Amino acid sequence: MKSSSSTSAIADIKARLSIVDVIQGFVSLKKSGKNHIGLCPFHDDNNPSMHVNDEKGFFHCFSCGAGGDVFGFLMRYSNIGFGEALKELAAKAGVRLPAPRPRTKSARKKEAAAGRFFEINSLVSSFYSQNLLASRKNSAQAREYLESRGVTSKVIKEFKLGFVPDSWDALMKFASRNNISIGELEELGLVVARESGSGHYDRFRNRIIFPINEITGRICGFGGRILGEDGPGQPKYMNSPESPVFDKKNVLYGLYHSKSEIGRKRKAVLVEGYMDFIKLYTNGIRNVVATLGTAFTSEHARLLRRFCQEVVIVYDGDAAGIRSAVRAGEILLEQGISSSICRIPDGLDPDDYLGLHGPESLGELIEDAVDVSDFIIDDTFTRYREKKISSGESIRFLADMVSKIKDPVRRAEAVSRATGVFGIRESEFLSLVKSPDPGKNRGSLAPAALVPEKSIHEREIVRILLKFPGLLSAAKIENIEKHFENGDLKVILKRVGEGEFTEISSLMSSFEEIEMQQLLSELIFSSDDLIDETTSEKILNDCVRELELRDIAFKRNEVIDRIRKQRDSSDKSLERELVEKYRDLVSMEKAIRGTVS
Repeated sequence: MKSSSSTSAIADIKARLSIVDVIQGFVSLKKSGKNHIGLCPFHDDNNPSMHVNDEKGFFHCFSCGAGGDVFGFLMRYSNIGFGEALKELAAKAGVRLPAPRPRTKSARKKEAAAGRFFEINSLVSSFYSQNLLASRKNSAQAREYLESRGVTSKVIKEFKLGFVPDSWDALMKFASRNNISIGELEELGLVVARESGSGHYDRFRNRIIFPINEITGRICGFGGRILGEDGPGQPKYMNSPESPVFDKKNVLYGLYHSKSEIGRKRKAVLVEGYMDFIKLYTNGIRNVVATLGTAFTSEHARLLRRFCQEVVIVYDGDAAGIRSAVRAGEILLEQGISSSICRIPDGLDPDDYLGLHGPESLGELIEDAVDVSDFIIDDTFTRYREKKISSGESIRFLADMVSKIKDPVRRAEAVSRATGVFGIRESEFLSLVKSPDPGKNRGSLAPAALVPEKSIHEREIVRILLKFPGLLSAAKIENIEKHFENGDLKVILKRVGEGEFTEISSLMSSFEEIEMQQLLSELIFSSDDLIDETTSEKILNDCVRELELRDIAFKRNEVIDRIRKQRDSSDKSLERELVEKYRDLVSMEKAIRGTVS
């Protein structure tokens, strides 16, 4: 929740700015009844599907599900955080923001140190770039190598590629001329202390350099590709070690350059390394992003989720690449992101395939990518058929994969396909599948699945209470909340019940998360069909009753399972107790349904 001073500033900004006027600065809008409509900038929209309501102060796209208030629009459109959107809109509205809270001495020191490290990285990057363009022999060899890979001088400048000569101390000499200490270079991992303890040497010597940008464009680290063959103990590719400004599990190469296109298409193409990124990006596939030649992480998935709802994995076509793609696909499944795997034929990597067949052919392969769960099922069955893994291993592996799928529709499809391929009963397979955690990965579902089918009654309750908040007392909100399973809907219900937000716009502003604003805008826009309060109250009570019945059914099934397990036990008193509990639940169910026991 925001501070009162921040909340006041947000309210002032909204009072002074029309959301229609702000959005019209980016998108052409046309008046349509009480709304304005236009082409949605967050997906390839050919038929105006974005609606903007000036009175309520929010927008919603009925195709891709994007929605929110004026802050949510700017955050999504410009791929910026709430703080940046607040500053930009405050300046536009002429609202003076409250002074930030005084920071602790340690926080100020940490921030100053980070600023200094980013400054050093920028200076060092310029030094590396100058080396690549120098007339010395090694620099010419580096340029020849890049040219042989199809990297032009224009691309070198665009991505600020560089080179470190085959020297032990070139960077340290540069640092001494620019008031950069050896200690600072060592903390950033740019130099390494000699094992003998006497002096340091350049970490990236004799390597082509790829500066790594964090999301706002600042250089946080470097990647290096050795010039020539990698010798003993010398990896072909090397990244900066972790530092105060670099954590490889939270950084994706090229995202700073491609985030706008990824956001526009709502889809990212994921590759493994720097060269794959550069070649795809410069050949027109501009929604591409790369890991740093390292394993894809859940942090990477959450970072991508800020910009898109679909990821196509385009790793090397060899066995190792396929294994890595499957692991990345499982992580994306676990984070609720729709994903597919593109298999590059003949064991080629994307860069090689691009050179042989061109961008159009690679684009077609990407378009034909296979849904990740289908890919994993097919790949597992192939390995089973080739006797690389047993039937039991295959089924347990697929059950674990299905356990990671959060979307109930996609999960059911995967169960059906896996059991069909292996010829086993769904009940047997499901006994191995773990139930998803309903509170995990809030807001990670794609717009079409913002509210799963099982939460439909919860959605209807929130929708009605947003339209008719006066029904709250009749609804006994504290009793309703305990039946909610959907984490997002539960949060909205709780805030509505607290009664702090007398206007929808202020409720919307209480959420900084784009996903929450998206869900809330969908609920509000869809509530326009609720006209009669009396009828809505009846629907509300029916939905509450359905939630109560759902909970009783769940408890009843639990008791039945315990009774079955207890039958072989000598403790008959516990069995009688469970039977009595079962009867009580049946009586409660009948009472709720309005029948006589």
